[in-house]
Amino acid sequence: MRGLKRSLTELLLEEITHYLLTPKTFPNSTLKAAHWAFADALGCANKSLKVPHCRRLLPPWFSEKEVNPIEGAFAWSLLIRWLDYNDTWLAKEYAHPSDNLGVLLALTQEATVADLLQWMVEAYEIQGVLSLSWSCHARGFDHTYFLKISSGALASKLMGGGKREIMATLSHLFADGAPLRVFRQGQNTTSRKSWAAADAASRALFLANLVSLGEPGIPLPLSDPKWGVQERMFGGEGLKLVQPLGHAIMDQILFKVRFPVEFHAQTAVEAALKFDGDPETIGRIIIYTHAAAKKIIDKNGPLTSPADRDHCLQYAVAIALLFGDLKAVDYEEERAQDPRIDLLRKKMTLIEDPHYTALYHDPRHRSIASRLEIYVKGEDQPMVFEVLNPLGHPSRREEAFPFLKKKLEENLGDTGFAEQLLSPTLLSLKVKDVISKIYKKI
Repeated sequence: MRGLKRSLTELLLEEITHYLLTPKTFPNSTLKAAHWAFADALGCANKSLKVPHCRRLLPPWFSEKEVNPIEGAFAWSLLIRWLDYNDTWLAKEYAHPSDNLGVLLALTQEATVADLLQWMVEAYEIQGVLSLSWSCHARGFDHTYFLKISSGALASKLMGGGKREIMATLSHLFADGAPLRVFRQGQNTTSRKSWAAADAASRALFLANLVSLGEPGIPLPLSDPKWGVQERMFGGEGLKLVQPLGHAIMDQILFKVRFPVEFHAQTAVEAALKFDGDPETIGRIIIYTHAAAKKIIDKNGPLTSPADRDHCLQYAVAIALLFGDLKAVDYEEERAQDPRIDLLRKKMTLIEDPHYTALYHDPRHRSIASRLEIYVKGEDQPMVFEVLNPLGHPSRREEAFPFLKKKLEENLGDTGFAEQLLSPTLLSLKVKDVISKIYKKI
């Protein structure tokens, strides 16, 4: 490969590349989780197809008649991520690892599902361990930076890249930088948060393709003392993985089982559903939660769009109290016009509980806890409802599977394919044959 002879000496790039090129056998439990994650992601994608705003962003664009792989990566990640209903990983940085399926589905149509699950484990692991090691949001950057890196690295491997090609691709992925996360915060929350992963996935495949055509890598993209990623993006912090790459992320992945809402709100919504009284009798509500929820989804004042509402903890809790559930349709204008929602929101106070924050960061727990103290009018003592881990947490995995299957059946609607999608016989099928059974055209 012309242009790839100059030495790339970054140890982190070597570590990721070595992981991808080393033959591995993953435990059956890991591959079972990957199978569920694959099925869940396809269900989310099918559900998103029913949303006009999402559908109008799908390629092909301009005057093209067919979708090329880069556009395909955008399309799949867009569909999987749009409703904020796919799986999640929470660490120093937040992540939705099934976003990696954008690139994987664009490149593996001729592969078997069994092979795809192996590559999913690898992609999840790279993105997840990067997210354990550094925080993008603490510096104002978007978490899709790590998605771009994991997806691009897998793309290089799947396109036939060896050590030099994967390392060169990684050098460009790191150097490419991250968007600001301004579109996820406060009054700036917009639908870009729903296509940011698609943007990262398509960019990842674009860069991997350039390297496959002979484009050289960058020798010191991380550690250049003046211009490297460590200095310019991470304030001089050394970029080193906090744990070896294996399969831990897939083993501990968080599924969004019941509610299409930002994951830090899941336990608060579960807690709200335990209240069986009349919402009209509520005088005030104190919500105790962890620091991440306070930072990301604590919102007062007007909410101007579905994207704004699904990132508001108070809105999600109000819907659960009023209607006994929370669905994607509850973020649309028709539901949002109900005056009782904002009346309840005004009665809520959100407070960080340091103990919950500690449990959130403790690798032995990785809890996403919330506690609601609901004061009914005329009563001095509150009704207290606490949920430490949401239904999709690894500690509740077996409990979650029946609900996850129900979610899949609802998301796939009249395709009637949920049972087949979860069957072990699926593993021997080609990816394209599975896709064709669900979608007429993507």
